[in-house]
Amino acid sequence: MISIFAGNNGQIKYRLITRNDAELFRIDPKGKITTLVQFDREKRDIYEFIAVAEDSGSPSLSSAINVKIIVADENDNYPKFEQQIFTFSLLENSYINKHLIAKINVSDSDQGENSKIEYKLASLTGECSLQALTPSNFLFPNKIANLNPAINNFWIDKTSGELNARDTLDREQMNRYCFAVIAMDQGVPSLNSSALLIIDILDQNDNVPKITSNMTVYLQSSLAGSHVTTITAKDLDDKENAELSFRIVQQSDLFKIDERQGFIYLARKLETSDYHTHLLTINVSDNGKPSLFVTGQLRIFIDAATINRGNAQDYLSFMDKLKTVEVNGFGPDTLLFCGILTFIFLIAVIISLFTAVILCRRFQDTSKCNNFIAYFIKFYS
Repeated sequence: MISIFAGNNGQIKYRLITRNDAELFRIDPKGKITTLVQFDREKRDIYEFIAVAEDSGSPSLSSAINVKIIVADENDNYPKFEQQIFTFSLLENSYINKHLIAKINVSDSDQGENSKIEYKLASLTGECSLQALTPSNFLFPNKIANLNPAINNFWIDKTSGELNARDTLDREQMNRYCFAVIAMDQGVPSLNSSALLIIDILDQNDNVPKITSNMTVYLQSSLAGSHVTTITAKDLDDKENAELSFRIVQQSDLFKIDERQGFIYLARKLETSDYHTHLLTINVSDNGKPSLFVTGQLRIFIDAATINRGNAQDYLSFMDKLKTVEVNGFGPDTLLFCGILTFIFLIAVIISLFTAVILCRRFQDTSKCNNFIAYFIKFYS
């Protein structure tokens, strides 16, 4: 409110001279200026016009002053993130306390203390989604207790918004972190906004493969192509860093290995000189760069008793499968029926040949007899 006094002589009239703001202000007969609308400082913060006071004399005398109105800021704007979801990818083992991960940028259209931002990180009790960004799901780290200690691996500068890792990160322990980043202004009352922060930890080839299979084997078969054993291994890394290749270090004409599956088999049939204990060095390597590998000693026992026992077991297994074979609905009853039909067919062939021999005797020419028998053989074959 601005009051303008023009003295006590005469009756004073007041008016405003504005360019485009006549509908925004008014002045009453006592010189009090009031507003007609609600102002938004973020759209316009300064208004200027002229206030005139004139008497009722003749001639009329007047005076004027320039009026400047500055709209004070009210904390009516929430901090605004550049985006609602921030996603960053970090290579494991690479970030230590002094390394900057990212800078979170927030704007606030207010002024002064109302626009000063303070940043905080909070764990989420719900799922990693925008729907979980509610204050009831926020857990702030503290020294006494924290239900999600993973948040302690990171810290954010409360004034600059720079995000840092406190220590090196191990993907094999945790490959994704999800937090809420909260921006609060310093107005009264304070206003705040939140965004989702996702940090994916990328794999580094830092784990050596580990052989998990039994490395002592008793060979059961002497035939070429027979399965000896399968080497199994695991690698805690990811993608190509966990893809494994198998090979036999020393040259062997008796044993071969599938380099992708680790399947070891006999390359040829066993000979007498092969009946002893064989020691193979197996190399298991990953496809990382640089590649990591492990070697192990595979002991293969070959003796006649084990081979014969294995062959006998193979035969019994085959006979057992033959008894219970069922292919596309054909069971033992069907096989019996087929056997009977085959038996009848053979009897018919024998009778036909016997008849052919008797009839052949009627021929005086031996060549005609032979041709007659050959015809029957060709017919049934």
